[in-house]
Amino acid sequence: MVSHFRGFFKKSLGKRLVSVFLVILILPSAIIGVFSYQSAKREMESTLHSSAKEKLELIDYFLTGTMMPMVRSINYYANNISAKNMDEDQVKDINKKFDEFLNLNNEAASIYIGTETGSMVSTTNRIFGANYDPRQEDWYQAAKKAGGAAIITSPHTSKSKSKTMEITIAQQLIDQSGVIAVDVSLYNIRDLVSKGKVGT
Repeated sequence: MVSHFRGFFKKSLGKRLVSVFLVILILPSAIIGVFSYQSAKREMESTLHSSAKEKLELIDYFLTGTMMPMVRSINYYANNISAKNMDEDQVKDINKKFDEFLNLNNEAASIYIGTETGSMVSTTNRIFGANYDPRQEDWYQAAKKAGGAAIITSPHTSKSKSKTMEITIAQQLIDQSGVIAVDVSLYNIRDLVSKGKVGT
């Protein structure tokens, strides 16, 4: 009986020892796993938050550092250019100013004026058909309706051969002789935001 009890005790003790060893081995691993998970979760949340914040900062930079200066430039041109009775020298002078504008604003795809007579004054990188009438365009009509305030259109496909997506900033000239507009490529915006190329 005693021998049987001792055998049972040994088996029971053995099971207990195994259980204790398993607890000793598993519990720290489980604790480490929980802490590792929590740490990884916090790190991931921090990374995602940092990435989202960076994207918002880039978009904010684009709006305040790129779009607003272009709006101010368009406003300046609109208040200092007239499309009435322009001669060849005046057109050349305007195109020279436009070329300078494009050199200073890499995000701008083109800049031009649509006149009240239906003609166009544009830089050489944008060619309009002989039957093109700017007065029929949304940007022209929206700018006229805004009564001298700058407007920004919804994204649309460019009429150039590249067929890229763009937005247009437009404003009616101060003497109402036409509308000045600049096209901004959305691909340039995407590159700025996705690659983080601020100020380039």
